[in-house]
Amino acid sequence: MDRHGAFSSQGTPAEDPVIHEPAGWGKSIKKQITLPLFIVLIGTVITIMAVVMYKNYEEAITRSKLELDAMTYAEHMKADITNGISVTNALEEIIVSNDGYINRFPKVARDLMTDVIQSIQIAPGGVVKEIYPTEGNEAGKIDLINDKDRGEISRYARDNHVMTMQGPFSLKQGGDGIAVRNPVYLEQADGNEVFWGFTIVIIRVPDIFSEVVSSLTDFGYDFRLLKTVSPWDMTFEEVSGSGEAAQAADAAAYVFEIGDSQWKLEVSPKSGWYNRLDLLLLFGAGMIVVLLIAGFEYVLLVQSDYRETVKNNEKLGNALLAAQTANIAKTYFLNNMSHDLRTPLNAILGYARLLEQEEGLTSKVDSCLRKIEDSGEHLLSILNNMLDMARMESGEVTLNEAEYFIDPNVPLTDKFAGTIQKKNIYFTQDIEIKHQYVVIDHEKVGQIYINLIENAVKYTPEGGKIHVEIRELPSEKDGYAVYQITVSDNGIGMSEEFQKHLFESFSRERNTTESKVIGTGLGLAIVKKLTDMMDGTIEVESRPGEGSTFRVLLTQRIAERTGEQMKPEQKSEDIPEILSGKRALLAEDNDLNAEIAMAVLEDMGIQTERAEDGAVCVEMLQKAEAGYYDFIIMDIQMPNMDGYEAARKIREMPDSAKSGIPIVALTANTFEEDKKKAFEAGMNGHLAKPLDVSKLEEMLSSIVRA
Repeated sequence: MDRHGAFSSQGTPAEDPVIHEPAGWGKSIKKQITLPLFIVLIGTVITIMAVVMYKNYEEAITRSKLELDAMTYAEHMKADITNGISVTNALEEIIVSNDGYINRFPKVARDLMTDVIQSIQIAPGGVVKEIYPTEGNEAGKIDLINDKDRGEISRYARDNHVMTMQGPFSLKQGGDGIAVRNPVYLEQADGNEVFWGFTIVIIRVPDIFSEVVSSLTDFGYDFRLLKTVSPWDMTFEEVSGSGEAAQAADAAAYVFEIGDSQWKLEVSPKSGWYNRLDLLLLFGAGMIVVLLIAGFEYVLLVQSDYRETVKNNEKLGNALLAAQTANIAKTYFLNNMSHDLRTPLNAILGYARLLEQEEGLTSKVDSCLRKIEDSGEHLLSILNNMLDMARMESGEVTLNEAEYFIDPNVPLTDKFAGTIQKKNIYFTQDIEIKHQYVVIDHEKVGQIYINLIENAVKYTPEGGKIHVEIRELPSEKDGYAVYQITVSDNGIGMSEEFQKHLFESFSRERNTTESKVIGTGLGLAIVKKLTDMMDGTIEVESRPGEGSTFRVLLTQRIAERTGEQMKPEQKSEDIPEILSGKRALLAEDNDLNAEIAMAVLEDMGIQTERAEDGAVCVEMLQKAEAGYYDFIIMDIQMPNMDGYEAARKIREMPDSAKSGIPIVALTANTFEEDKKKAFEAGMNGHLAKPLDVSKLEEMLSSIVRA
């Protein structure tokens, strides 16, 4: 076997082969990648179209059924209301048949009463004279024609010979009611009709259609019943309803008329117009089929290219082919697994920090641990920069501005203190601002000056100087201030030619091999994109060998609140005592991450119990006595039940002592939308992996103090 690991065809040691790149190798690789990707793309489009078609079909079926149900239930409601109105018609017949008189009104009214009628009244000449029952309704004897609230609609009913319905209004006896006024006319000897007065019934709502309401609720519907305000005002007002969902623009509606009023029933399904789980299952099944087809095609292409390569390059031998195959596999592996590096990185940094706390370490071991930690932090920075840049280019990053207090006494170099001290860099900062209370996205502004300082620290030699200034400049816009961030160094500087490409992604004047400075060329590109997002400007002055100066100008709105209202809380110095003896429930499916987190918590004096997933976490909390756990530390991506669902189930527990337990997310999902989801699920805090012990300690202590 030669040093390349190849044998000759006779089994004797072969001469060193001359390696030639196979003809069309680049096209072959492109074909291997392009065709499966094309299959995935087309398959994904077809799957999405199928899901959309299924969604539209299911929504159409649901809407068709709902429209029919809305019509059916509306007609039932109309019948129920009409039955209540029939009381006024019965009284009208009695009055007309007796030439305007009604004897023993209380007995007649008592016979006509039902459970949904609040009172029955007659108003000769438009003035209420008789009310049944009288108890609780004494104040109801009023002049309807001239009353401020009832006069207009009563005169309309009298003059137009139509029954009117007024309400809903609050009843003094409790609940809501609708007044039905039926004008009564007596025919004179000359054939003319004379207005006699009104027969009136007060109907309780929604009691009158309680059976329909019960049916709608049992079938999982939200509804709203609305009625026009008056015969001349066709605006709909709500009579009764069960939920906000029925107010949606796409609710099924059915309109019907009773007397002079138009009624409308709006109905919508509580669970939505389609089954989201079915759509997810359909999409998942479709994508599995697509990936299987693409994978099979990829395997066929690789096999085909492999056979062609062997045929055209027999002298390369099996070792060369294995190396090429391994290199391709490595490339695919790195591309597919790069996003999963944060979890093992948490273990690397976590164990390194745990070992640093051990006593009796030799200087060599301590030095190795620091190098491991520095390398891990740098890898984390690279990952963060790459993810940030990808999200910015895809438009997923948005501003999250809020009122913020700028503390001029906070040092800006905590993150780089070790490097600055190691390189013996003379660092100064100067913060001179008039308005310390400002509306700003302080995390993104912090990322701007941290990236600028990090860039200065990288390219400033030992014994160099770095100066940071934050100054407030006058603004032409009322209520706003201009904040200028300046970072200057006397480092290696940049050429004028390179400055033209300074803010391009992956742009570096000298690579890592030449400059001995590790980096990706993304830091300043991120600064530029963030500055542009905030409608700011960035300028640079630099000369090779003399250093660089970056100036960022941001115009921000001045906050209305001032003073102590917005100042950050002072950190407590007795955190260990506050946390000592507390008990935490840790939900973490990864054994390494769980071991690190438990060790960190135990160092804080916190007793810790672990749940392997969200479902186990919920079960352990349910079985424990109230107050047994002081807080929960929750991972997000876990099997069986994720952290979001677990938090929601905990918040729904009937025992308030358990449902109100503080929950802190500790996860590799670190974007703004991930934080928002955590808080929407009911969590009290959000921390990113790799675990920052000081931030965890501070958050837990603040929860305990609260």
